[in-house]
Amino acid sequence: QQQQQQQQQQQQQQQQQQHLNHHQPGPTAEWNMEQHQHVTVIQPSSFGCIGKRSSFVCNDSSMSTSPGGPGVCNLVESSMCSFSADRGSRDLSDDPINDALLLQLPVRDLNKRLQGISKEEVLKLKQKRRTLKNRGYAQSCRTKRMNQRIELEKSNQALTIEMQKMRVELSRVIVERDMYKQKLAALTAARDSITIMDSDHSGSPERYR
Repeated sequence: QQQQQQQQQQQQQQQQQQHLNHHQPGPTAEWNMEQHQHVTVIQPSSFGCIGKRSSFVCNDSSMSTSPGGPGVCNLVESSMCSFSADRGSRDLSDDPINDALLLQLPVRDLNKRLQGISKEEVLKLKQKRRTLKNRGYAQSCRTKRMNQRIELEKSNQALTIEMQKMRVELSRVIVERDMYKQKLAALTAARDSITIMDSDHSGSPERYR
């Protein structure tokens, strides 16, 4: 029985040792982890952190952060973002004239600013200025038409209300006119009857003389 107990204890110790060895990566595992953490060249874009990536290998172990700081993938992403942001700021600073200056500057000042620039760039800037000017003119025309339409609609509503009031007044005047016509007809009939009666009374004595 003691031998069986000793054998069982040895088997339990071997199982625990195998379990510990299974959870502790060896040198080969560490080398594979470093191998998978290799990141190839990332081409940055001038529009922020979104760029064209030729290949980006990152397994679950590389995505996890270590106690001392972020993982390899996070460090690469942050460095690429800062690089692309710096490149975007340089591109904006390299632009000789922005849209606001293109619209505001007169032709003489614009020509002075364009001295020393290649002809192709000058043509592009002038075409851009013309496009921006036309866009502004079109916007002002649309705004003007919209304001005119609003004013005409308001005037039309006011005229419609006034016309309705005048129609009501016309109906009232027509009723009043008809009433006066009836009164006039009644007065005319009464006058005619009185005239006939007077002529009858005055003509009868002369007839019997």
